[in-house]
Amino acid sequence: MSVHSDDSVQSKATHSAVELVGRIFKRVGNERSELTLSSHLRACQYLTQLRDAMLAGETLPKASATLLRCAGISLYRRGSVDWSDKTGAEQAMSSVQHAELARDQSESRALMNASATLVFVLLCMDATRREKGDAFAAATKARAELAAHASASLFEIVDAAPVSAASRKRKRDAEAEARAGVARSAEAVAAERAEAEAAERADAERGARLCRPADARAGHALAEGQVLLSGDGDSGGGGTLSTTASAYFRASAAALSVRVLGLTDDADFVALGAPPLSTPGVSREDRLAAIAASAESEAGQQIARDLLLSLILPQHLVGTRQTLLLSREAATQAGVHNAEATNRAHSFAMAGTEWIWTHSTDELERAVCLLTGIAVMTTRGGEDPVRKQDAFGGRVLLPCFETKPPEPSVMRLLLVPEKNVWILFHLTKSGTPRVVSRLSGFEGLCDSCVRLVSNL
Repeated sequence: MSVHSDDSVQSKATHSAVELVGRIFKRVGNERSELTLSSHLRACQYLTQLRDAMLAGETLPKASATLLRCAGISLYRRGSVDWSDKTGAEQAMSSVQHAELARDQSESRALMNASATLVFVLLCMDATRREKGDAFAAATKARAELAAHASASLFEIVDAAPVSAASRKRKRDAEAEARAGVARSAEAVAAERAEAEAAERADAERGARLCRPADARAGHALAEGQVLLSGDGDSGGGGTLSTTASAYFRASAAALSVRVLGLTDDADFVALGAPPLSTPGVSREDRLAAIAASAESEAGQQIARDLLLSLILPQHLVGTRQTLLLSREAATQAGVHNAEATNRAHSFAMAGTEWIWTHSTDELERAVCLLTGIAVMTTRGGEDPVRKQDAFGGRVLLPCFETKPPEPSVMRLLLVPEKNVWILFHLTKSGTPRVVSRLSGFEGLCDSCVRLVSNL
């Protein structure tokens, strides 16, 4: 039998569900290049066959379900990212050619998103067969968890992480010590202690809810999808299969990233081969100041403003994007519904990253100064890279960005928001990830930025 006839979906041979999942992943799993129309068409045909096989009663082993999950993540990412080359031949196109190309690419990405939603439907079908119990009750709880996460800002999640909770406790203890010399009644001391304990419990409960592991969020999206698929999902959630699938694949990608990196414990570490933080004559503090100062430009002001907004606005408003600046819709919504945050971001940008870094004690603002400097150094190429090129050149992985992957040897910085952890890593020639450092909190970001710049 020829290779063509063996691979053809028109063949009379019947493939098992496991074989179909493998063929689907083979077609769409490689994210190093743009997905061709023929490969996407073939993958869709296999997806249709897999749907029919599952409706006929076939089940997926755990390994095949994970592989299908990875295929869905790949399709979702392809549907979210514009793969066009804005630094090459496209710049020589006429306006009409640009419009035609943009329309074709938009239609192609819509089809990929539809395929990703079909993968999510198949995963919901598989989960429904595996799980027992009241799916609607589980979905009600899942919907509330997903809504709480979407309405929180990225900074709220980072700030609620355990390392930040410990910092807040130390701050409260320090404040209590400062008040120790003030004469107070026993009732006032007891009331203050009770208030502090209540606040600490409230912080712990909110932190536990916002800092659910990514795997848990993916499970919540899957539970919501099962009810939506059954037709009983119109109970106030307002979600659709498409939006729930997007939430599922974002959470799944985050969970798989941490798992693939092999970080099973919460201990910070730095690999022996990590670049040094200082060199003779150039201290760590000098390098950090230089990173912040590199964003002193008009473009840097725009980036700083939108990065700060991306961290303090609700995640459902920020959404995901490929470039550094917020979409026009998100910026408009922020101005209408979040005027205070918008004013803060404008004042921050006007002050300049160099001044903020030198004079501010706010860790959030100082973190944005560093990220803005990294953005200016890494987002390059073509005309108007701030608005048209991939944010950070794909080197900094934040939940609000979906970008094309950089070259494997390039150092990348990943934020795990629910742990307030920054992971610096790169890929070997064989594609195996090699972690350079795993560091927590603001100081961890500082060290990671210094090492990332050393690799530029």
